[in-house]
Amino acid sequence: MIRMITLLLLACPAAVAAQQLHKCVDARGHASYQSAPCEANQQQAWVRDATPEPVQPPQATVPYRANRSPRAARVPARGSAAASLPIASSACEAARQRRESTLKTVGLKRDFALLRRLDDAVWNACK
Repeated sequence: MIRMITLLLLACPAAVAAQQLHKCVDARGHASYQSAPCEANQQQAWVRDATPEPVQPPQATVPYRANRSPRAARVPARGSAAASLPIASSACEAARQRRESTLKTVGLKRDFALLRRLDDAVWNACK
């Protein structure tokens, strides 16, 4: 029984999708547009296919990343001479940790100004 109902429900959208539009003109010359065929006292001017266009799925978006700096993504290899030189990477990591701890402390009571200030501090430290 449930399978029969499911099949009927699946078949309904296909039947609804194929529709026609009728232009009917009455004896006084008034035109009406309807989905049903014209009545006996009306003259049919034309019939057109009115099948709706398929709905396009939304396009995927690229997620926002607060830090888009290519320099911040490069981390020097351990033991290399460059690993001991940049103090900016430790400042960058400290700014990220401050942002995370502040967000944990504030919880869901954060606002745009706070998020902007924290992201700007990370951006400036990591560039």
